[in-house]
Amino acid sequence: MGDSMAGVSDIDFLELKRRGVRALVFDKDNTLTNPYTNELHPTAVLAIQEVRKHFGPNGAVVFSNSLGDVADKKNDYAAAKKTEAALGLPILKHDQQVRLTTSNCYVILFTMIPI
Repeated sequence: MGDSMAGVSDIDFLELKRRGVRALVFDKDNTLTNPYTNELHPTAVLAIQEVRKHFGPNGAVVFSNSLGDVADKKNDYAAAKKTEAALGLPILKHDQQVRLTTSNCYVILFTMIPI
């Protein structure tokens, strides 16, 4: 893998698997989709197929600042469920009142999935 990538389609998922990566976390907006939409970027479609091929159906999760949060929980995670159906990937549910950042998302994820 190179030092810079144009997008998620440039990731060598097989190489990540070979190096021992067991699961992936994707940001939704501007990584897999345009902001506030549920349609995968065309280049992300193939990438997600590769993720499923190498990591299985539960090998990736999506986090978003606007999905799976406390406000969404009040509506039985309706927005997250709609996005999960559209993307074919689970949305990370969290009780954070603040915007998720990469570092606090990983803390949440690692407390949910024993490693």
